[in-house]
Amino acid sequence: MFYNKYPHPANFSFVTTASVKRSNDGLTASFTVPTVATARITSHGGGIHHLTFRSVLWSQNHSQTELDFELGDATVKAGGADGDLVVTGNFQFQLVDGDGAAMLQTSPDGGFGLCGEQSILRFQSEPEDRFYGMGEKWFGRLELSGIQTKYWNTDVWEDFDTPTCVNGRPDPVYGSIPYLILRRGDRFIGILANNPGAVFMRTGALPSDETGIQRAVDDTTFLIGSESGPLDVVFIDGPTLPELTRKYQRLVGATPLPPAWALGYHQSRWGYGSRSDLESLNSNLDAGSIPCDGIWLDIDYMDGYRVFTFNADGFPTPADDLDAVQSSGRRVVPILDPGVNHEPGYPAFDSGLEADVFCHNPQGKPFVGLVWPGETVFPDFSIERGRSWWRDQVARFAAAGICGAWIDMNDPATGSVLATDMLFDASTKSHETYHNQYALGMAAATRAGFEQAHPDERPFLLCRSASTGSGRFTALWNGDNYSNYHHLENVIPTTLNLALSGIPFNGPDIGGFAGDTWEQLLIDWTKACFLFPFFRNHSATGTRHQEPWAFDARVLEVTRSFIQFRYRFRPYLYNLFIRHSETGDAILRPIIYDYPNDRRFDASADQFMVGPDLLHAPFVTESDERDMLLPEAWWYALDTGEWIEGGGSIMRHKEDSTTPLFVRDGAIIPWSTTPMGENRWNGSEVQFLVFVSEPVAARPARYVWDDGISLGYTRGERSTVHITAEPRSSATGARLSLSIRHDQTGYGTIRPTFAIIGEWGEIDLVVDGEPVNTEPVRGQVEIDGHTHTVTWAEAGP
Repeated sequence: MFYNKYPHPANFSFVTTASVKRSNDGLTASFTVPTVATARITSHGGGIHHLTFRSVLWSQNHSQTELDFELGDATVKAGGADGDLVVTGNFQFQLVDGDGAAMLQTSPDGGFGLCGEQSILRFQSEPEDRFYGMGEKWFGRLELSGIQTKYWNTDVWEDFDTPTCVNGRPDPVYGSIPYLILRRGDRFIGILANNPGAVFMRTGALPSDETGIQRAVDDTTFLIGSESGPLDVVFIDGPTLPELTRKYQRLVGATPLPPAWALGYHQSRWGYGSRSDLESLNSNLDAGSIPCDGIWLDIDYMDGYRVFTFNADGFPTPADDLDAVQSSGRRVVPILDPGVNHEPGYPAFDSGLEADVFCHNPQGKPFVGLVWPGETVFPDFSIERGRSWWRDQVARFAAAGICGAWIDMNDPATGSVLATDMLFDASTKSHETYHNQYALGMAAATRAGFEQAHPDERPFLLCRSASTGSGRFTALWNGDNYSNYHHLENVIPTTLNLALSGIPFNGPDIGGFAGDTWEQLLIDWTKACFLFPFFRNHSATGTRHQEPWAFDARVLEVTRSFIQFRYRFRPYLYNLFIRHSETGDAILRPIIYDYPNDRRFDASADQFMVGPDLLHAPFVTESDERDMLLPEAWWYALDTGEWIEGGGSIMRHKEDSTTPLFVRDGAIIPWSTTPMGENRWNGSEVQFLVFVSEPVAARPARYVWDDGISLGYTRGERSTVHITAEPRSSATGARLSLSIRHDQTGYGTIRPTFAIIGEWGEIDLVVDGEPVNTEPVRGQVEIDGHTHTVTWAEAGP
């Protein structure tokens, strides 16, 4: 596989004539180049259109992504009010809106072309076009014009040289999600290539390389193509970015509601390998008053790196050892690699060989790679018996009291062995048919194993590699990064584009995995990422330890305070995940998600929204000061305690105790009252921070809580309140009317305290329709290193 070489349109023959037929359930175009082939268009409700190509060259699509085209009550139809995808007799495609106006069309110089098994779609571009998404890419940019990229999951540090990994832009990396978002004017259009093979994209002209050789000169088109396999393409008309994201997330599958502990802080290091290591972690976390929900085990816990084993020295009685460690309230999360040691007598190898579940080589024997245990064989996750075998192995392993796992090396990594000799489905499928989907199959089977072992508990999985639809089964971490500011700058655009591409639950290794971090860098990593969906400090063996207590008192104090700060916001994050599971809304998202009309943010890659109400603009460079932009609205600065009118820019200087974090006027934020330093989840232990500066009502808020761990919420064991805050006229001054109403009480009721930020002399409070006598009390609350003056109002006992 050539990562940096791409098919060139000049080598393609483009289709210019076709026979088009329309029926009640779609449209079919037949053409010949050089063999008879067909293109079929099916238009679905909700502005979703599916274009499929078939010929003798690619009669089958091996994608295992389960696309759900049924959006609510929408039924399949051929065009209509939601627009249409049409093809002309000269084989030009047009995506048109409900009025028949073209929103997107293929190039008149050739729209669909073939070169052997390769296929390509070229689209006309416009000067104002902007591009986003593309799955997991380390380009360090939010907006992705002028990019040429390929989709082929790699083992980055094995497949690229060290300088590229440390300070460069390796591409492709661990995940392959060929989903492109086009912004044209005020409209957002999604284009998904549902092909598991090596898809490629180009978004306009590319700059010349360092020798001056032109890499691509055409700036009038952008293209999507496939090196093999059918080019199945789904077009989604938003028209807004939130609507587009919800439709796309529903199509590929939303992330299930995770357990609350998954949204806590996690401590990991390659090197933890025994019960005593984990007990030492517990002691340090307790001594430092650092809340933590997960302590992680890399490969050292295994017996000779054999998957599904524990080394006898570190864990003489695994179930008892894990139970003792987890009595702290922290979960132990072990790593699982797909490579199975090629060793007769090793139970996993013997049972897998007997069940014939390992990938074959061209000679019909188990394919052998070279990874951690030495010679290894690999489960074939493309077939049902392979997934079932792995599921059962995981279930037995999880019975020791394990409720989450970290699944790694599933790119698939084969060491120095050529991966293309790894075949699938008893050698009947080539390597490229399932290479990019290998991690997807492993994640699905692993999740099924945990569900089998703990049928009423939500599992938490973290995966290194991914393909379209992986978010249905697992979170994703951004792979093996490096301890420097280059990688820190990269995390925000990487995370945001992943979120728009269907993987909202993701995040980096805090502090950097490889290389030695240092005091200021760890502080800046922690502050930049403390509200990311996944929040884990992880480092490599042989590097400097980077636990919060591994440095001086300053580092301990700052990292602890921001970890504790995250736990204050955990009810807010948990409710964002609930909303995502219900609607598909992104959690971390670019500012254009909520403020699309402010074009200053089209390429903003160093600040972001956390849900609809929080804007974070962290320091991600060595600079001690930075400018930041605020959208047009009023914002409350948590780092300074002042209201700021948006629409312009402001300056901030780097300080240890604060980070530039802003709350949108009108927000009502659930805020945990669990004692500082504790990690336990109790969704009823909340107060509500009400940010209202103007005589305009706050946006109604919905707060949901449950036990945070079981599936009881699916049986009605959940509670919901709705909260409103409306200014009222008063002869005696500013008056605010608060109301809280229980709509669901399957997990109890609450009588919370409200902390109102804003100048309000009188407070009216209504609980479930009944007025409550409350005397507003002026007080203070500590948030983001700053003491804020608030007005307290209590709903009563």
